[in-house]
Amino acid sequence: HNHYYARGVVDGVQHLTLGGGGGPLVTPSSGQPNIVKYDKSNHHAEIDINGNTMIFTARRSDGSVIESVNIPLTFTVTATAGSGGSISPASRLVSYGSTTTFTVTSNTGYSIGMVSGCSGTLSSNTFTTDVITGACTVTASFTQNQYTVSTNAGTDGTISPASRLVSHGSTTNFTVTPDTGYSIGMVSG
Repeated sequence: HNHYYARGVVDGVQHLTLGGGGGPLVTPSSGQPNIVKYDKSNHHAEIDINGNTMIFTARRSDGSVIESVNIPLTFTVTATAGSGGSISPASRLVSYGSTTTFTVTSNTGYSIGMVSGCSGTLSSNTFTTDVITGACTVTASFTQNQYTVSTNAGTDGTISPASRLVSHGSTTNFTVTPDTGYSIGMVSG
């Protein structure tokens, strides 16, 4: 049976092909897109981890090296925010086994609602991921602030309703009704 080795790179991602096992395979060639190394030989692979780098070595059966490639163990952590605020930076490149932080900022009239993803935690406005072992996404949502507006009519009249819940930046109306024989003197607030 045939044994082929090939390595291609697509969008910065290393694609390693180790062949063998019985069936004939397509012979890789330099004319194929994204192929940066190929070899037709019986071979095996060795993988070593050295810090934040994976060292991949392909060897022929006689022990000679086809190639050795250092592949950094880094992942993209992406951040997204809903309306009412922001999260920064938009993404970070993080080494395997490390954590990273993002700053969550609410717009005026909003509060930080929920921040989740990458098994992280929020403290004040700083979101810290758990240990990164793959690409992941942090998502932040925001809640528009609401305020209770209460009334006090005093004597000889009423204000209706007694209170309302109003979203930040919005207005509301109350009905002021004087008792019979009285007129509205002053309304403030």
